[in-house]
Amino acid sequence: MDQVNLDGAVWRKATASGDNGQCVEVATNLPGIVAVRDSKDPDSPALIFTEDEWVGFLDGGGQGVNVATSPSGLVLLRKSRNPDGLALTFTDGEWAAFWDGVDKREFDL
Repeated sequence: MDQVNLDGAVWRKATASGDNGQCVEVATNLPGIVAVRDSKDPDSPALIFTEDEWVGFLDGGGQGVNVATSPSGLVLLRKSRNPDGLALTFTDGEWAAFWDGVDKREFDL
């Protein structure tokens, strides 16, 4: 599932991110999946979630998405089923802007 062609992805960030180039970017336009990347490094790999994983994550009770805080205070996002795999790292401000967008339902399917 994680090897997906993302050429057609339409990347969006939360409106709370404003013109800040550092943010969580989400593509919900691809059939059956949701892709998440870090705008600071758009050429790096994206995390790929199933629609069910994404909906569960946004609702707060789903499995498949792991969020942790590093000792330095950064937020780490990764797939639960691959805890040693790719992790995206965000600052508190980036994560807060993302959750503002979640609260406003900007990333719903």
